[in-house]
Amino acid sequence: RARYIFKHALVQDAAYGSLLRRTRQQHHLNVARLLESSFPDIVETNPELIAHHYSEAGESELAIDYFCTAGARSFRVSANKEAIAHLTKGLEVHGAMPPGPGRAQLELNLLTPMGPALIATKGYASTDVEPALRRALELCREIGDTEKEFSVLQGLSLFHLIRGDLQVTRRLSEQLVDLAKGKLEPGADLAALRSLGYAIIFFGELDLARSYLDQVTFEYDSAIHDEYALRLGGSNYCVGSYSVSAWIYYALGYPDQALDRTTQGFALAKKLDHPISEAVGLWCLGLAHLFRGDPNAVLENADALAELAVERDLVQYAAWAKILSGWARFETGDSGGGIAEIRKGIEGCHAIGSFTITPFWQKLLAGMLSRSGQIEAGLEIVAEALSDIERNGERFWVPDLLRLKGQLLLECDGANDAEAEACFHQAIDAARSQNAKSWELRAATSMARLWHSQDKTDAARDLLLPVYEWFTEGFETADLKDAKEVLDRLA
Repeated sequence: RARYIFKHALVQDAAYGSLLRRTRQQHHLNVARLLESSFPDIVETNPELIAHHYSEAGESELAIDYFCTAGARSFRVSANKEAIAHLTKGLEVHGAMPPGPGRAQLELNLLTPMGPALIATKGYASTDVEPALRRALELCREIGDTEKEFSVLQGLSLFHLIRGDLQVTRRLSEQLVDLAKGKLEPGADLAALRSLGYAIIFFGELDLARSYLDQVTFEYDSAIHDEYALRLGGSNYCVGSYSVSAWIYYALGYPDQALDRTTQGFALAKKLDHPISEAVGLWCLGLAHLFRGDPNAVLENADALAELAVERDLVQYAAWAKILSGWARFETGDSGGGIAEIRKGIEGCHAIGSFTITPFWQKLLAGMLSRSGQIEAGLEIVAEALSDIERNGERFWVPDLLRLKGQLLLECDGANDAEAEACFHQAIDAARSQNAKSWELRAATSMARLWHSQDKTDAARDLLLPVYEWFTEGFETADLKDAKEVLDRLA
């Protein structure tokens, strides 16, 4: 039998184009079957090649199966753009299929990993994310696939969480908890608790949120849960529970345990060699150091996070890295550069639909502006943050925003001691309602400083000393050092 080799690409295209459609399809089918039967390494490492040949052969279902495999393989190694490309090709093949049995399942198989891949590359709250997740949820319920429904609902809860739709997030997270009571894989219950814990932090229900996230980290077993967490998509839920619970531990008055929790989370992420989990760990480690008032440690984590975000195209974490870096640069002497960078970070978040935590970022920016002499600008930003909280219920940050408002009122022209004192009282009450001892300490320190200036020394000491003496750790943090300095003046 004669054989021909066409070396020039144009000649190849001409020869290929001269074949009858049926002949071309048969050749592609033969190649796909040969690769499957004789080249297992290609099946393992290049499933998209086999998908291409099956697609050209008109074997749509087989092509989609291999595009799913290719997408899942890329997603597992955090090659998210590649995963999206493979899954998109699969959806194109699916779109050309005629109606028939199994069509919905094929679409769902493509959309389920598409959601987490889009979240990684576009941001949790990108408008590109929701349509894929909503369609996947519709298909899950049409087919009755509760395993995939759980995965899709988790993605939707994160989407709404980062967008600032906190009531929706809570409702979706409660649905996850209910779903996990069914016959799902081991670990689904923990993933659901992670989602619910995330949601209720922002409502200021800190003890309840801590109990959920602590349960995740206590019951998580790498031998049982690592693989499931990877397939579920997004960051590992134990890494997230360790890392985000650090915010709670710090607010509740356990600064050293907070740092320990997020250190454990980052160590697990490194062990898993999972980039988006490492990003969560680095971000929360940076926040833990920020709460403690350690700008050099924050800058180190921000730089590492920025590098990872660029390397892996994690746009949300790139924006958060700028915010951390901006604060740290300001605190280490670069006030203008720090303010410019934190503004860019906040703008970057908003550009991808990320609005949760904005009140805290605004609090940081307002404090930086006021220390640069822009007190009125700082007060405007605090007012905006408090107004946003009234709208979406993100009460976790209220105590410290009220404290900062009082502090800025004391520093502006025509300072009003009574109005500032009212803010400090409100801040203390808000902190106590959350059982947030660190936020209470900050507000009590500000109040004691004001009362000391008014010669109300006994009242100042009676307010601040019991709060300070409650603490058993964290005495190297800026908050406790500041409180101790005020107490020494009151002695």
